[in-house]
Amino acid sequence: MRFFLFDKIVEFEKNGKCVGLKSVSFSEDFFSNHYQKRPVMPESMILEAIGQVGSWATAASIDFEALSILLSVDNFRCYKDVSPGDVLRIEVDISSNNDFGSQVSGQATVGDVVVADVERIVFWSYKYPGFSQEYEKEFNLYRSGDASFLDNVWYRAL
Repeated sequence: MRFFLFDKIVEFEKNGKCVGLKSVSFSEDFFSNHYQKRPVMPESMILEAIGQVGSWATAASIDFEALSILLSVDNFRCYKDVSPGDVLRIEVDISSNNDFGSQVSGQATVGDVVVADVERIVFWSYKYPGFSQEYEKEFNLYRSGDASFLDNVWYRAL
């Protein structure tokens, strides 16, 4: 099972702010057995969405020379439920970024309401040959909003 927890990047500043959007639909795999009478997006999935946007932003900020792998999370809090039909706006701010790793903070909102935030996520930068061109192509497709390529892409597990 694969989870891509943002649909589109709508704003990006190198070593600055990155904003991604996720349209939450009832067809998401995690809704199948999670409160069937009142489906709620699990808090761990909201954290994962913030982490995914942060990972893409930090990799893009170093020109896709490395893959960002999540190492630690500090002070994650959820305030409100996220349900099918909501559009989750995920905003991360890169506080530091270098060849060895990066740190971001982030928050998720639905409309004007903050539903979750995280004080700090630490990523490790993992470099391997051939990563740059492949990752940059996928990132640009996410920025365009065309994620249909994901249907035919096999992702390797690291």
